[in-house]
Amino acid sequence: MKNLKFILLLSIASLARTQELNESDGEISINEDKECHSLPFYPCCASCDVVRETDEGEWGIENDEWCGIKESCNTVNVEIESEEDSEYSVDEDVRVVDNGVIYPDDPYIYYVGRWDKENVSQWAGSGFKLDFTGSSFTFVSGERSKSIVPVAYSIDYQTLQYRNITIGENLLVNDLEDIDHNIQFYVTDTDSGFLQMESLHIDNGSKIHKYEPLDKYIQIVGDSLTAGQYLPNEQADSWSFLFGKYMNAETDIIAKPGICLSDIPLYGMDHGMEVSYFLNSNPLARSWGYISDEAHDFSERKAPDLMIIFLGTNDAGNDAKVVAEDYYETLKKFLTRVREIYPETPLAITSLLYDPGNWNEIQSNIVNEFDNIYYIYINDPVINSSPNIYLTNYHLTQKGSCALMKTMVEKVSQQIGFEKQEKPTNKWGMHGNLATGYEICDNPIGEELVYHYAWENAGGIGAW
Repeated sequence: MKNLKFILLLSIASLARTQELNESDGEISINEDKECHSLPFYPCCASCDVVRETDEGEWGIENDEWCGIKESCNTVNVEIESEEDSEYSVDEDVRVVDNGVIYPDDPYIYYVGRWDKENVSQWAGSGFKLDFTGSSFTFVSGERSKSIVPVAYSIDYQTLQYRNITIGENLLVNDLEDIDHNIQFYVTDTDSGFLQMESLHIDNGSKIHKYEPLDKYIQIVGDSLTAGQYLPNEQADSWSFLFGKYMNAETDIIAKPGICLSDIPLYGMDHGMEVSYFLNSNPLARSWGYISDEAHDFSERKAPDLMIIFLGTNDAGNDAKVVAEDYYETLKKFLTRVREIYPETPLAITSLLYDPGNWNEIQSNIVNEFDNIYYIYINDPVINSSPNIYLTNYHLTQKGSCALMKTMVEKVSQQIGFEKQEKPTNKWGMHGNLATGYEICDNPIGEELVYHYAWENAGGIGAW
């Protein structure tokens, strides 16, 4: 709640005038014909400047004589809001930003995914959430950013909007009503989404509110199928992103196309997920000139209420040449390290979407190695066929992402008891009809639309 602000503009009365009023106290009366009380024949004050208070009321001095303060002055010349009428509560985390500039180290920003110490997003789906007031919002991209980085963002819990961010100032909106707002911002690029946050700009004198995370928190770890490679809107169309939105839970996605669980330097990457999961740096960071060995601080976030691990496809591929038994041993070592960090978190290990042999049979034994671990079988022939996959690259279409998301929702409910959370209705910035976050599943696209990368199209980037 805004602090009450009293501006008392006191005049300096002479001691003689004060004594005159004291000597006349017995003659004070309320003049019913005036807007104020005053001594007989004394006027009401033209201003609201209070010099003295008595039991009968407030007094000023004008033209060298006492005058009564009008009732309309309400005691003070005010910039005042009562606690009942004020928009903010004194115990809420709200702060005025006089110059409208918010820097990356501001504790009111809630970060999604993993950003490095240079404030560069390192994984697809990394982003932030912020509550603010005012009419405009600008993202300022730093010099360390890639020249063009595709993102998705939502204002006030409405449907996602998509655009490319370029180095410098990027005005996202400037026609908002000056009330409370929320922005949710995600880097969608699964290939090289290195975006440096230099600052965020709102209107001068507007406020920011410390974002209150949703009750449940999910982590999802995977490869290209989880990152959203080739989807029209990349990460924002992935089954993992849609799963988090459907479950109404905060979700961090640590996924990279081409990555193995095994620590194999494949497709230009320095590491597999058995190393990269424990870093802020994604395994292609060094090749792009970014920090490549920054450890992740797991104390920055509470332990996940659910962790899903969807890996193994690249290990089983012809380029990595990992055998199923070796993969199983690597998985055990990886989960042992995870358990040291998150001893109580339910862990869901998924089957491969495309099993080249007996990988799923071998991997399913993992439930015998740890407590509170589950094997989720998703090798569904419906998902593995057109129009749920692109026949040109065997990755999920929007239809496939939605199908896999729904399958995962059913499986974690049946096997783990993890249920969809009720969507809050009173968070800062919630106005009008709220979007679900997974609207694309109302009418998903099949094979007719695919995202193409620069390395596929002689510099062309985009979905068509």
